Amino acid sequence: MAEPTVEESVRDGVVVLKISYESDWLTEDTPAEEHWGRLAEVLIKAYEQPRKANPALLSCVVEIEASTVGSPLAKALQKLYGRVHGVKGARLVCVGWQPAYGLILDAFIPSESERFSQADSLDEAVKMVKTAKT
Repeated sequence: MAEPTVEESVRDGVVVLKISYESDWLTEDTPAEEHWGRLAEVLIKAYEQPRKANPALLSCVVEIEASTVGSPLAKALQKLYGRVHGVKGARLVCVGWQPAYGLILDAFIPSESERFSQADSLDEAVKMVKTAKT
């Protein structure tokens, strides 16, 4: 079973992290904390890497390419949100979280937060970050 892959890029002054994985990753027989913990470490490192070269990069868009989502991914996003939220003026926008699983994500990241939101496309997400008042 392959681990999720995370590709980092910068688009219009926003860190973009693209997560891809096969659905069997979510059912892998691994202790839950280890499961989401590895992904959280990769996401945080991928977010921090371009910021080392350019500290003006604050916000992050996570683009999910997967047929299913679930609590391991939500928990990893929660850890990333904690890191992004710790940066003054930064926002986290998620693209590709399936609406049918919205309650899972709401359990880990406060949906009422002005510094977290969801978008239907990468273009929309980048625009949301760029036009947000911080």
